[in-house]
Amino acid sequence: MTPAPLADVAALEKWLGEAITEDADVQRAELVLRFASALVRRESGRTWLDDNGELIDVPDDVHLVTLAVAGRAYVDVEGWVRESVDDWTGEKESAEAGVYLTAAEESILAAFKGNRYGGLGVVETTRGDAPMHRLGLFGQERLLPPWY
Repeated sequence: MTPAPLADVAALEKWLGEAITEDADVQRAELVLRFASALVRRESGRTWLDDNGELIDVPDDVHLVTLAVAGRAYVDVEGWVRESVDDWTGEKESAEAGVYLTAAEESILAAFKGNRYGGLGVVETTRGDAPMHRLGLFGQERLLPPWY
C-alpha cells in the first residue's frame, strides 16, 4: 500500500499560485507529491502515519519542505539551471536532477531524525593498560626495539 503524501494537490496549488485542474496535471502533481513525501520520510526517518496508514500530526516544517520539493519538481521538470528569452541562452546542467532536497531542507528535517543509533552510549576516555615492553618484565631493564 502506498503511504499517503505529506501534502495534497490543493496545498501545492496554493504554494505555486496557480490552479491545477486538468486530469493529467492533477495526476502529475499527485506523483510529484508522493515522490517528495518519500524523500522527506527517508531523510527524516519518520512516517507520520498511524497503524491504519492515515496521516497524524504532520509538523508544519515537514509540510512546507514537502511542498517546496514538490513545487520545484512540478515547475522545473527538465531541471533547468539558467534560462533566457532574448538571444536565447539556456543552460541545463545542474548538480541535482529530478526531485531532490536542498541543504537547507535537509537541515530542517535533521531536527526530526533523532539519534540514529538510539540508546545510551559510552565513550572511553582512557588508553587502557600500558604494554609490557614499556614497563619491563620482572624488574629487568626496559626492552627496546633493536634500532634504539
